[in-house]
Amino acid sequence: MGNLTIMKMKMPFIVLAIILVALISAACTPDPEIVEVTRVVDNVVEVIKEVEVIKEIPVVSDTDGHHEVDAKPLVIYSGRSESLVGPLIEDFSELTGIEVQVNYAKTGPL
Repeated sequence: MGNLTIMKMKMPFIVLAIILVALISAACTPDPEIVEVTRVVDNVVEVIKEVEVIKEIPVVSDTDGHHEVDAKPLVIYSGRSESLVGPLIEDFSELTGIEVQVNYAKTGPL
C-alpha cells in the first residue's frame, strides 16, 4: 500500500511535467513563412443586371361613386356606444349614399 500512495502523490507532478514539455516544444517551433500569392485573371465576364421598372398609370373612373343598387339599408350591430361610432357611421352614409341602420348594445339584442 505504501507504493500506491507514493504513486498517487507523484501523478500530479508527472502530468504537470508532461504539460510543460508540450508547451515548451510548441513555443520552440520556427516562425511561419510568409508566401506572397498573386493571381492574374484572364477571363473577363460581362454581367448584365435586369431591373424591373414599375410605372403607375392613373385609372380614370367613369363612375361618380353612386351606383344603382337595391334600396336595402346596411344594418350594423354595434357593441360600442352611439357617441363613439355614431359620427363614423354618419360619415359613411353621407359619402356612400347608403342608408344605415344601427343597433347599439342597449337598443336591442345583438
